[in-house]
Amino acid sequence: MFLTGIVVSSTTGRSDGVRGKLLVGGLAQLVACALLLFVGARSGIWLLVAIAVVVGIPQGLISLANQKALYHQADPERMGSSAGLLRTFTYVGAMVAAAAGGTFLSGGADTTGCTASPCS
Repeated sequence: MFLTGIVVSSTTGRSDGVRGKLLVGGLAQLVACALLLFVGARSGIWLLVAIAVVVGIPQGLISLANQKALYHQADPERMGSSAGLLRTFTYVGAMVAAAAGGTFLSGGADTTGCTASPCS
């Protein structure tokens, strides 16, 4: 996943476009989510690798596009604080997502289906 992100960001990083990167990154996220529907107990490693590769595309595109948009729109006098806020809220979003995942999967995650009492 991180190798795909590095390749994607290094090949698209010099272009000035933001909207195209966000659109392609969003579509790649949707494709990755659709591929997750096919993961099961008997899934081959090739499917997991393919999903990791697809997830690396938005990892390389979306953060790069957000940084380019920030550098294009922020006042030069406030560039440092704007970049700091972008990074701060990126980390806050990651922490909220981790907490939500821990809450929603507190009963465990397996391939047999939901056996926890809230799912009954």
